[in-house]
Order: sequence, then structure tokens, then C-alpha cells
Amino acid sequence: MSEPYLRQPLPKSTGRELFNLRWLDGKLGGTHRAPEDVQAILLEYTAVSVGADVRRYAPDAAVYAYGGGAHNAGLLAALARRRAPCVN
Repeated sequence: MSEPYLRQPLPKSTGRELFNLRWLDGKLGGTHRAPEDVQAILLEYTAVSVGADVRRYAPDAAVYAYGGGAHNAGLLAALARRRAPCVN
């Protein structure tokens, strides 16, 4: 959670230009992990970071999921656990 991007003010958007394989390799520090473990870590990382911003900036607002994430039941459940339930 020390990624500088997470501390940037809103509005913000990112994608593969920052969160890519090179970034991931740097975070894993050369350790080998099973692909399903990496996916689970990334899912929780996303939920924790999004949930923190929702609680900080819009604690009483509805959260709408769209795009590919709206079809990811695991991500939606993780967001709900982080008190950022989504409507899709």
C-alpha cells in the first residue's frame, strides 16, 4: 500500500501504464508465487485501495461498477468486505 499513486488526490485514473508486469515483478521481489495466489493478491490490493478512497471521499455514496470489473464476482465481494459495496 506504499505505492505513491494511491496518495494522489482525486480525480485519478490509471491502468497498464503503471500497474503492469514490471511493477508486479518489482513488488514480488523475485519470489515465485502460484498464478492464482498472485491473482488473489491483486484482487485484494484493488479492493483495499478502492475501498479506502470510497470511505475517505464518499462514505455514504453508492458505488457503481462497470466494465470488466462489473462481471468479477470476486472483486465485487472483496469491495463489499471493504465497505464499498457496488451496484452494477
